[in-house]
Amino acid sequence: MKNSNGIFWTSTSFNTTQARFRELLHYTAQINHSAWNKDFGISVRCVKGYYTPNQPPEVPSNPNPPIGSVYANNYLHVAWSCSDPDGDPLTYDLYFGSESNPPLAIADIADTTYWSLYNLPYNNIYYWKVVARDIHGNTTEGPLWYFVTENFPWYCGDPLIDERDGKI
Repeated sequence: MKNSNGIFWTSTSFNTTQARFRELLHYTAQINHSAWNKDFGISVRCVKGYYTPNQPPEVPSNPNPPIGSVYANNYLHVAWSCSDPDGDPLTYDLYFGSESNPPLAIADIADTTYWSLYNLPYNNIYYWKVVARDIHGNTTEGPLWYFVTENFPWYCGDPLIDERDGKI
């Protein structure tokens, strides 16, 4: 560009060295046009297209631990899969708790493998879900998932039975 105005050319209607000169003025909402020699600027061909609105993220899926699984340890990481049809970066809100409508546990997670859970009480059902959000503010809520922590294997004072012979 030769100056601070936007300069471009449209289809030639004269010959190969001349075209319709268009100048998008920076100081007013105006376009000037005339037939000039094409010695600067760029050629432009406009193609009419349709606007495609931004799509929301896909539904979060593939929970880990798997739905309904019995978890033997009281320490785990939760993980899931999710993508965006437009390739937008995503963040996630994780809802977790022992109620079937779990509260928000942590917001704006940047990865799909995240939360380390420690010291979960034995013999409980835990519910969780993920809400995915793209940079345009579109959100998709995932389904409610759950897992169970197993019974504590032995309490102090309980008889300890040897599994090899069944004796105390």
